[in-house]
Amino acid sequence: MRGDLSKNSALYLFIILFPLGILSSYFVNMTCFIIALITAIFAIFYDMILKKIKLLGNFFIAYVMAIPFVFGAAAVLSGNYFSLNLSPAVLIVATIAFLAGAGREIMKDVMDYKGDKEEGVKSFPKYVGIRNSNIIASIFYFLAVLFSFIPFLFDEYNFYYLNYFYLLIVSLTDILLIIVIIKLLFDQNINFKFYRKFSLVALFIGLIAFLVGAFTG
Repeated sequence: MRGDLSKNSALYLFIILFPLGILSSYFVNMTCFIIALITAIFAIFYDMILKKIKLLGNFFIAYVMAIPFVFGAAAVLSGNYFSLNLSPAVLIVATIAFLAGAGREIMKDVMDYKGDKEEGVKSFPKYVGIRNSNIIASIFYFLAVLFSFIPFLFDEYNFYYLNYFYLLIVSLTDILLIIVIIKLLFDQNINFKFYRKFSLVALFIGLIAFLVGAFTG
């Protein structure tokens, strides 16, 4: 904690903004309301418990990275009933965001290992070691790379199917993520802070790929 905000101020903001955010989602549609409610419950659970259990908390952060894509797609659904009849492309974007987000969080576990160990935080490195944690993070990144090719290969993804503009840009994302994977697996002195930011740049380029694909397909 940096002390930028007092505990009382944080509590007051929570009391005001937390229910207001959930209520606002109700006026979008029922799907958005359910998503917001579930996310809010997870957020409370994370703040109370999962911060100390990073084995699980990492996946909540990855979920937080992925769910805005689902929420955004749900916001344009017609009808005020619960439905997850979303575009396959949206689900792929969310899946890639989740996988890459999990990889980034496990990298942060390794980066913060000494401090977490002193605080008794239950993280991946504590249970499986730094080397295996790097391998697990690499697996998540590699899965994100594999999933990025699905829209190009299957015609159910409409705009992205055989769209070489999408393929060209998303391949740049994949190359950057593969660089991160190589560093995690073979560089014993990897700069975790730098390569976490590096992976974020890769994800941003990936978003551009999906946007370009939607307009050129």
